[in-house]
Amino acid sequence: MALEDNGHITPVENARQDLTGEPWSLDEDEIWWRDREKLLERHGYTLRPRYQNRWAPSWFGKPDVKWTRCEDSRSLVHPGVLDVTRRDGTDVMLKKVATDSTELAIAQFLTKPERMLDPRNHCVPILDHFADDDDPFVHFIAMPVLRKFNNPPFYNVDEVLNFIEQTLEGISFMHENGVAHRDCYYLNIMLDANSMYPDGFHPMFQVAPRGFKGDSTARYIQRSDARSVKYYFIDFGLSSSFPNNHEPRLVTGMDCLLNDVPELSNEIPYDPFPVDIFLLGHLYNEFLILKYPNLQFLLPLANSMTTENPKSRPSAVEALRHFRELTSNQSWLSRQWRLRSPEETTKQGYILNAKYTARQGCKLLKCIIEIFIGFS
Repeated sequence: MALEDNGHITPVENARQDLTGEPWSLDEDEIWWRDREKLLERHGYTLRPRYQNRWAPSWFGKPDVKWTRCEDSRSLVHPGVLDVTRRDGTDVMLKKVATDSTELAIAQFLTKPERMLDPRNHCVPILDHFADDDDPFVHFIAMPVLRKFNNPPFYNVDEVLNFIEQTLEGISFMHENGVAHRDCYYLNIMLDANSMYPDGFHPMFQVAPRGFKGDSTARYIQRSDARSVKYYFIDFGLSSSFPNNHEPRLVTGMDCLLNDVPELSNEIPYDPFPVDIFLLGHLYNEFLILKYPNLQFLLPLANSMTTENPKSRPSAVEALRHFRELTSNQSWLSRQWRLRSPEETTKQGYILNAKYTARQGCKLLKCIIEIFIGFS
């Protein structure tokens, strides 16, 4: 134990002896992760200071530092998921799954090297997996750090169209490989936004910069200004796999992020593949089409995907074809235009249009200058 020059215990060491009963104390789920520190180290992962066994709050002994502004004061957001740092310095997300669940097997099946070569594959990559030494029923899977698909918000029409095309491609790929996701809704479609955040962002408290500097906000650029963005389907905990195309593709179960899917039932078997179509169509409508008036041209797609009768819904491939037909009729300018809010007044619309036009003009001028410099 560290001592001061006069032989007394330092304030930090004294505080370390009792870290319970405070607003910032570790809860049971966090203690569970802390107790796996040595296991994770053996597999090449480092926990944040809060979850290390010798953690002493960073604000102890610093009266001028407010504890709520410190990274290690923040508790766990999702009990089964935690960010860690890999040996190479990359932040990744670890998720604990049941060893006997189908989640790991389906995720590995969909992300085999040969399948990852398919550009339509939008299943989250499994970077690593290993067993828990202390609990034979627990397994860990490592995945990239991702954000919710609409965080940060979409900026123009083309950004939304890119999202819809990627997700329809992704669900087509899954269905082609005999897998129905069965829960491909809001929380299970994520964005790889690394190219949008030049300085990075905190893997768990994502509004903050990677270094978690007080109340500062991570700086980002729009999707349309980034090199590329990719959307991923995550969480295959409810997914079903049908390796044999000739066997009946029927399931039961009511578990789903969206309870509005008509055919969900615990007793009557149903085809899970049209469920995926309904979920995506509902998401497009609720989160995008109804939110932005200049996406109304996509309403026929969403309506067809959310037909009450599952047999009347398009397949994933048919939905993708319908989407491309609808977008082919849109002019270049309408695709590049900013997303309009239904609440904005005419005056606000004029002002926002002027700002958007000026911004796009500056971008164009910058590109012209860069091309000119390149040839000079």
